[in-house]
Amino acid sequence: MKEYAFENLPFISNNPPNRIKEYQSEIPLEIISEYLNNDYQLILQTPVFPSRRKLHHLEVIEKNQFFNLIRVDKLTFNMQLGKFIEENEYVNGFNFFLMKDVTYPVFQLPLSSRDTIKITNLTNNHLVFVQIESYDVKEYFWN
Repeated sequence: MKEYAFENLPFISNNPPNRIKEYQSEIPLEIISEYLNNDYQLILQTPVFPSRRKLHHLEVIEKNQFFNLIRVDKLTFNMQLGKFIEENEYVNGFNFFLMKDVTYPVFQLPLSSRDTIKITNLTNNHLVFVQIESYDVKEYFWN
């Protein structure tokens, strides 16, 4: 099975997207809120240690001995969590993205902060990567 690594993004997949859209947003946290209000899920990949008190109430959907994969929806997202994401954007092992459907994709968490998450089974899905510091938004579509 062939895997594709997408430049400057925190994931590897076995199928390339059908379409990519890139743009800039001067208010990246507002973009995250807009997607959450349109039934997207915010996915956070965080190192297991140190434990983050701000994340304890959130749903862990996948984990290994090094990382947790946490799902955030519009009801659990708040400005405090947004600030946490902004402060940790470039911390080793911390990644985040928005995903339309989290039911069918299969996640394989990395075993070190030098590795990237693998996401398979992305058919009929849409991933959005927001880079807060650079204001870049990249959308990936699978039809």
